Formats: sequence, structure tokens, C-alpha cells
Amino acid sequence: ALQSMGHCIGVRALYTAYDSTENKDTSQLSVGGMIRVDLLSIPPFSKKVKGWTIRQVPSPGQELLRLPYPNQEHATTSTAIAVQPCKIEYKVPSHVLVGKSPTISWWDQQEEKWSTEGITEISWESESRKISFWSARLAAFSITQPRYLDLPYKHWSMRAVAPLVVDLKIRAARFELHFVISEDGLRLKGPDEPELHSIMFATPEEANRPDAEGTGVAPQVGGGNSHRAPRVRSPATLLKELRECGLNLMPEDGDAEYLDGYTPKAPKTQARAYSDLSEIAAFYDIASSKHNKNLPRERALVRVRENPLYDEFDPLDPDCDVDYQAIMFFPDKSCFVKSMEQQSPCNESLGTGHLTHASLYLCYDKVPEPQPNHIEQLHRLEVTCTTARFVEAVRQTMQIMRLLSFV
Repeated sequence: ALQSMGHCIGVRALYTAYDSTENKDTSQLSVGGMIRVDLLSIPPFSKKVKGWTIRQVPSPGQELLRLPYPNQEHATTSTAIAVQPCKIEYKVPSHVLVGKSPTISWWDQQEEKWSTEGITEISWESESRKISFWSARLAAFSITQPRYLDLPYKHWSMRAVAPLVVDLKIRAARFELHFVISEDGLRLKGPDEPELHSIMFATPEEANRPDAEGTGVAPQVGGGNSHRAPRVRSPATLLKELRECGLNLMPEDGDAEYLDGYTPKAPKTQARAYSDLSEIAAFYDIASSKHNKNLPRERALVRVRENPLYDEFDPLDPDCDVDYQAIMFFPDKSCFVKSMEQQSPCNESLGTGHLTHASLYLCYDKVPEPQPNHIEQLHRLEVTCTTARFVEAVRQTMQIMRLLSFV
């Protein structure tokens, strides 16, 4: 108030769950919404003169005027240094993952990026979910974290557990994630964090309306939350909800700039790989390869293992290495190669008797030594009306997570 003489001063705090600055700062991600605190010049209070009540009527649009804080126009050097910081506190929504030492930033409109300058004494109370801090200026504030906080993926694997149902496990930078993909969509099975329960489990209203648009409910078997129905969403919807919780599994090419040694795979190579792998996911275990990172951006490498009985194998077990077949993808073709996970460098030589083909289906069709049930195996890999929704759910999940670019 001392910096704004002649004004009637008011303070306005507005919290929104929506982030109006989304995607403007490509290195930071705001979570838990935004709180904007403004210093306002409000109209003078009414006064009584000789029985009359006199009230100033501002021009339309001038009822409230936003004042800068600190006011750099009229502040001298000494007063600018002595600006009194303001304490701000607000409650963070229950679905937001907050670390032990969160970062608070304010939105710099001139630079169009988040800044931590002038913010001190950040305090996070996990039980009450209240966060407080001191700021030398008033602006829009938010909890921020690097967009790439959960990257890169250390490894991932996909395993069929039932007809047209697969488990996807991803070891990200912070969490071990467990998803289930079915023809109905994608659901989150772990980690079992309280903040993620609203994504993992359906509300009573959703459970009573399983056919509601955009919502699905899957049967639950066992577990500590067996009384709650799992929540199934489209891959894009669920992953966007996870990002709003502070768990970003929707990376972009620009995120690779902040990761050492990672180059995004070529879009055509990714499209070829995700399309082909989604067609075999119901019958083959699919696992990441440590050699994939060092390949040129036009090539991608994964490992597969036929698993018609839904057995569980550890893709990281050295003893299981010989059971997996390496597949290399190019922008316009794919092939079986001799690469082994326990041998370095990557052996990119074609498998004995194998050639490159325009699709993975043709690679299986043209194997040099077909098995007695070869025709039956090919028939299982064909995409039909029965399997189309499942295949598309797997493809979308892999595409959005960019599983081949950030592992």
C-alpha cells in the first residue's frame, strides 16, 4: 500500500485447476492448478455528506485496476530492496503427487516461462495438503516440475495375461508403473499411491453407469481394494489424467534435449513398430532392449517371445535371453536380427535365412523353417473385427508413451 499512494487497495486470489500457460514453457510442467494473486486498486468507499451518500462510479471496465507489485515505476532503489514479501498459501488437490521438496514458480509473462526468482521458505504439509511460501512479487503461481521428471524409461515389458488382455509394466525414473490394456481401453494398476486412486478406481456413480461415455469399469480380482471397481479409460484420456496428477508419460521430441544420449526415433519408424507390435501383443511377450538407445533414429529394436499359455517370465533374467527373438524396425520394413541382450555391441545381422519385409506379419509368414502349426499361428496374428479394438488400444498406448524413443 505504501507504494500505491492514493489508491484504495484490495487483494484478489483466484485458483483454477486449469493451467492457462500449458505448453508455453517446454521445459516445465505445472501441476495442481494455478493460483493468481493480484493487487487491485478498488473504487473509493462511499461517504456521507449532509445526508447524502456519495459514491464514485468508475468508467466501464475500470472498476478494478491491477497494480504491479512491487511497483517498479515509482519505487526508489532503497524502497525496491526493502519490498515486503507476501506469504501465500493454498490447498493442493488430493489427486496431485507432491514431492518432499516441491518447487513453486511464478509465471513471467514477458519471458513466457516459469521462474523461481524471489520465492523463498516453501513449506509443504502433506497431511493437510497445504503449501505455503513467501514471494517478493504478486503473479500467477504453481507447483512446477521438469516435463521430463519421469524420463527416461529404464525398461518396459508387455505380457498377455488373458485373451485380448495384456499387462504393461514400465520402470520409469520415479515409479514402477503397471497398466492393463484391453479392448475397452487402458487402466492403471500401480503404483498404489493414494493420489492415484481416483484414476485407478471408478467412483460409485461410474460403477453404476459402466456404459457412460468415456468411462468403463473392469472386473477386479483380489487386492486390498477388491471392493472398488477398476476404472478403464481410453489411452489418451487416462494418460492425460496422469499428467494432471504430476506423472507425465506423454513425452515429446523436445524432452530428449534434456536427457543424456537420447534421440527420438523417426516418426515413420515408430508408426511401423507400434502398428506391427500391437498385432502380436495378444500372443507374444514384448520387451524393450538396451541396444535400442544406441541405434540410429531410423532404427528401433525390441525383443519378443511367444507365450500362448500366458506364462510369466522375467525379461531381465539373463537365463531367459535366448528365449527372446530380436526384431528391428525401419521406416518401411522390419526383420528378425541376431541381437542378444547380454551381448554387446548390438548384432544387427539378419537372422539365418531371414529377409526384411514390409510388415512383421510377413516376417512370420516367410520364416525359413515353418513349424507344423504355421498356418494356425498366422491366422492368430490376423487383425479381425474381434481383435481390432484391442489392437488399436495397444497401438495408441505405445504411441502416446513413445516407448521406443525414451528407453
